[in-house]
Amino acid sequence: MSVTKSFDDVMFAFSVEPQQDATTLARYLKAYPQFAADLVDLAHELNLSASLGPSAAPLEDDAKAQAAWLQYAAVRPTVVASEAAQGLFDTIKGKTFVALADALGVPGRFWSPCEIASWSRHQFHTPSSAGSRAR
Repeated sequence: MSVTKSFDDVMFAFSVEPQQDATTLARYLKAYPQFAADLVDLAHELNLSASLGPSAAPLEDDAKAQAAWLQYAAVRPTVVASEAAQGLFDTIKGKTFVALADALGVPGRFWSPCEIASWSRHQFHTPSSAGSRAR
């Protein structure tokens, strides 16, 4: 009975091998051909990180990072209420609504009269919007 290893198990096993050289990679490629591309990528990343060594980038002062975060977190979006925007859709009813939907190319299934009535405070009583639209 053979035991099938998961993708994660295979990648972890390769990453903790004492040597991730060409011989080890060839052994894993032969045993797990379904993970060939990922094994090659992992071997490349491990080889690259080993050759680069520890990062030479200076670590930032935690106080500076904390101050920057607090400044960022203090910014709150502002809501600008416009009288013109308050009743923007109040005047778009019936035939006007259908004309707007047609101009915008919105399919009728997205704005059936029942849905429109539930979205709005207004009830629509136009015979032209009661049925499905003809194109």
